Amino acid sequence: MNRYYIGVANNIIFAYDDGALSISYDAMSYTKVYEPNIVGLQITSVAYLNGVYIAVGNDGGTKYIFKSTDGTNWTNYSTGANEFYQIKFCKDKFY
Repeated sequence: MNRYYIGVANNIIFAYDDGALSISYDAMSYTKVYEPNIVGLQITSVAYLNGVYIAVGNDGGTKYIFKSTDGTNWTNYSTGANEFYQIKFCKDKFY
């Protein structure tokens, strides 16, 4: 298993686990998120603000921003733009 930590957002631990996003509520057991919009994409950062999770990642070429209200069902947006490695929030805005 090749799992690496992405971040904690709203008490959910996010990790990238053998090609899939995984979540945990206790840091002991992880569940892979089999959401078609993110399978096969490398998620690099997750943040949470006002009921919305935002994640960033890529597929080796195209860059994506993802949005979710529950941490398991995601909508992706191909940006085709800048490299995204991290997302943060500050003063009610995502950066």
